[in-house]
Amino acid sequence: MPAGAGYADAQLHALACIVCTKDDGELLPAGHGQTEARPGEPLTWAVAACPEHQDGAS
Repeated sequence: MPAGAGYADAQLHALACIVCTKDDGELLPAGHGQTEARPGEPLTWAVAACPEHQDGAS
């Protein structure tokens, strides 16, 4: 499960692969990432991955 820091907006909005940033071609559901919006307040978001990275994204 990826953490929120260091990801591009497209990755955070499931518009690019969470692993390689590829944004053209097929993107598949790849689980959820989580970060803290504020201390003690988790924020969970859906992520996507290209077919090459789908199994390794979560």
